[in-house]
Amino acid sequence: MKPWLLVEDEPDISEMLLAVFDIWQIECVAHQNGEETLAWLERVNSGEVTELPELALIDIRLMGEIDGITVSQRIRSCPALKHITIVLNTAYSLTEQEKQHCLQISGADRVMSKPLPRFDRLYEELQSLIEKNADALDDSAPEEVFVANMEEIYPPASVETRAIVDAERAPMRSLSPGGGISRQARRRLQSAILVVSGGSFLALVGLALSVIPLVGREGSFARLYLGGTQGLMIGGIILALLGLWLAGRAYRRRDDDSLARRAGMALRQQLDSRFTFITRLNVRGLSDIDALIAGPPGLLVLRLLDMRGDLYQEHGHWLQQSKRGDFIPLSFNPTRELLHDILRLRSQLTKSDLADFPVFGVIVSTRPLPELQYHSSGEIIPMAYLSSLAESLAQNYLRRERVTMRALRAALQQLRIPFEA
Repeated sequence: MKPWLLVEDEPDISEMLLAVFDIWQIECVAHQNGEETLAWLERVNSGEVTELPELALIDIRLMGEIDGITVSQRIRSCPALKHITIVLNTAYSLTEQEKQHCLQISGADRVMSKPLPRFDRLYEELQSLIEKNADALDDSAPEEVFVANMEEIYPPASVETRAIVDAERAPMRSLSPGGGISRQARRRLQSAILVVSGGSFLALVGLALSVIPLVGREGSFARLYLGGTQGLMIGGIILALLGLWLAGRAYRRRDDDSLARRAGMALRQQLDSRFTFITRLNVRGLSDIDALIAGPPGLLVLRLLDMRGDLYQEHGHWLQQSKRGDFIPLSFNPTRELLHDILRLRSQLTKSDLADFPVFGVIVSTRPLPELQYHSSGEIIPMAYLSSLAESLAQNYLRRERVTMRALRAALQQLRIPFEA
């Protein structure tokens, strides 16, 4: 898939969109103002930039002297980019007449209002615009001329992509810096804390009712009442002690990454020594990441899913089939969790001026068919079975090298991971 161009001066919006583009497996050229984009256009015109975007998403009101309208006009005047899809967006409320005027003077294809649509709808709308423009271009230009122009701008797939896994090299290495607490252990610890809290609450209620009796101290009802308060105290204490035991057990197993080890073993012979499989990141805010693959294509965040049954993903919303046969919302959302992991990873890389470092994401089922039956409609995040993960990655993450060894070393150093060339 060809890259997209993002011109957005609001850091929070830019980071969120970049993370979503990563999940969609779309590379992005990101600029914070119009001046950056015009400088980039000069490089395009000089032939220095050869990997050109198929879509530009531009904020109308940008910081600086050059606004989004001007940026759109300059893109349309660039011979190599005059046919790409341009979408302007703004936080201001525009009438239909104002939108049409904006389209006429800018040459853009669409004006969107902020907040932008839900990410699943946004993806569908942007892809629809790209396909519509491609169809219009097919109809307006002779086929042989169009193909020649496209091959001049975009090298054929056999040249643009290449196999980056060398069978003669040593297999992928694995590292576990340690020091963090795995996502599985964190969930067990949270459940244990809830048990402790519930037990403590019951014990305190029983104690309060016994100290301040609501009935008299004589009679059968009083004895029943006293027995009930003592039962609450004893039951609450037992429940709290059980929670403490569960919490201790969860903490002792805080480095439990059995799922990650299984994934690493499955990929070990599929990837060569230029790749590193990383678990238990020892960086604040990143310890929840199940596993991370670092290599020439960039960083790949893995969200490991160990479930049985029938799962259904509809535009990022996850449902599980109950015993009665109906689908109910999953108690957690792998899509949202993976997006959160990518955002925090990007934030960490930004500290070393690596904001543009390519980051990908994939959800991986450690359960094979038919233990887990997975269905999707409008899938936002790709999901793959562990048994076929390497084949799935070959279609996107492993398509080509995107970073130099120097940039990869800098990224791993920021994540406190030793680098070996």
